This record gives sequence, structure tokens and C-alpha cells, in this order.
Amino acid sequence: MRRLTALALTLVLWLGCTEAASALDFTLPDHIARVLPAGPPAAVALYQVAPEKLVGWVLPLPEQALPYILESYRTLPVAGRLTGKEATLNADAVKALHPDLIVDIGDLDPQYRALADKIQSETGIPYVVLDGSLANMPELYMQLSQLVDAGLRGDKLAILSASALAHVAAKKGSALRPGRIYYAASRDGPESGGMAGKMDGIDPQVIDAIGALNFVGRHSGDGHQDVTPGQLADWNPDLVIAATPEIAHQLRTDPDWRAVPAIAAGNVHVAPGLPWGWLGGPPGVNRLIGLEWLAALLYPQVPKPDLAADTRAFYRNFYQVELTDAQLQALLGP
Repeated sequence: MRRLTALALTLVLWLGCTEAASALDFTLPDHIARVLPAGPPAAVALYQVAPEKLVGWVLPLPEQALPYILESYRTLPVAGRLTGKEATLNADAVKALHPDLIVDIGDLDPQYRALADKIQSETGIPYVVLDGSLANMPELYMQLSQLVDAGLRGDKLAILSASALAHVAAKKGSALRPGRIYYAASRDGPESGGMAGKMDGIDPQVIDAIGALNFVGRHSGDGHQDVTPGQLADWNPDLVIAATPEIAHQLRTDPDWRAVPAIAAGNVHVAPGLPWGWLGGPPGVNRLIGLEWLAALLYPQVPKPDLAADTRAFYRNFYQVELTDAQLQALLGP
């Protein structure tokens, strides 16, 4: 068995066991070949750090997401998920998958600790819960890399994520005032499903990280909404993010909505969402590129990066794919 020292344990914030999380050490198999993600954020991070050890996706991948993922992992089986209201796995199903380790990434909430305790007790399989907050991304990559023996890949992603967070913090610090974002959500149900996640707004951690204020209204494809153009003009957002291309088109072309200065100026965008949502669907490491995209749009007075080059680099380093010109165009638009 492989024993993690007390120093290593300082990186692992919650351990699925009946002992206190402050235990001095714990054991893992000497060789970890199969890792089961408990939920979507864990699946995304494991794909980035050690895809060859991923037992399977927790939910089906949308067809349109497949070209943005390494070909050999597009057809991984759907293993199911342990967390959330959409959980499909129990202890017997977990044992049938024969994982060496279970990893969950997200909120350090007592309910997830209780679930980890229960599943580990019933299966005998180590179950670790890691902090998935945006601020913890660099540490998360180091933790995960050490847990699954991923070598230097996790360290590289930790350095890149720390650099991305620092760049966004610099833009936030140089802004004259907090930016205002209006999120035009869909009234017709979740904008996306499957492993793309379900996002009904921008993840609050993204808003906090860029120092912005967020206001959400709901729109339907038939034009009905719960916010009037006059109300939005009074709030005067700097940027409008639409949940769907249809809503964006409605806002851009309706004369009433064009009375809002940001809309009249063309500051209406649809957040990229392939292979996973840039602003929080699921709320995992996929948010890093969304932070840069949103900060570039929200703070135009700050020198802009080469967003196209940075997007190519992000997909190369984190998703292990080289974007074609057509894919880049699909993500960033004109």
C-alpha cells in the first residue's frame, strides 16, 4: 500500500473515511489504474490530469462536444454519478466498476463528506473529496496529480492555472469600478445537459473572481421575459451574456432592447460551452478559460490578451487537443 505523509495530507482537504480529516496519514493502493469520478467536475479534472485512468464519464457527452476531446476518450463508457440529485450509482454498482480510487471535486460540504464515508465504508474503496473552488485550482492539480500518480502533468497544469488566476486578478485590480453583467437566462429550462452541465447563470465564483456585479433576467424563445428593457437600461450593464444564440439574436434585433446602451453597442455575447461551459457548467476547472474571456470583454480599458492564441493554448494544455480554425471560430465567434 502507498502511504501519503502528513505533508501530502495538507493538500488533501477531505478524506472519505470515518476518522477525522486531520488524520496524520492514509493509505492508497501502490498502483492506481482506475479512478472513478463522483461527479462532473471530477470527471473534467481527471480527464485533464490522467485520462488513461478515468473509469468513465459520469454523464453522456453531448455530440457537439466530442471534437474538443481526445478521440480515444470520446467513447468511454458512462459510469454514472455518485453525487447530486441525479445520482445513479450505489455501493454495489461502484464495486462492479472495480475502481482503485474514487475522487470527488467541489464544495467541502458535510453532505459530501457523509456520502464519502458511506461509500467507502460499504465498498472498501478509498474515496477522497477535494476543494474545487476557483481559488484552489493550482493546489487541486497538485493534489490530484499526487493521488493518481500523474507525474509532472499535474504540476504543469497547476502552474498554468496559477498564472491564469493571476492575470485575471491583475485586470480586476486595474479596473476603475466593478463591471456590470446582465445574464439573459432561458425561461424554457436548462440551457444544456449531460456532461456540459446545467447552468442557470454565471457561476458566482467567476463573478467574484473578476470583481463584477451580476443581474439575471429570464427570456423565452417567444420573446417573453421577466425584465423590461427600461429596467435593464436603468441598471445599465457593461456587458450582456445570453444563455442561447436565440436570446442573443432577440436582444440584438428588437428595437426596444436596443435602447439599452450595452446592447446598442453590440456588447451581447453567448458564452462558449464546448466541451464544457466556460462560465460554470459544470463548475470545475473549465471555468479558467471563461475567466479570461469574460475579463477581456468586461474590462476593455485593460490591455487585451491575444484571446485566440490563449484559447488554443488552453485547449492544447488542458484538453490535449489542437483547435482547428473552424473550432476556434465556433468558440469565439467573429
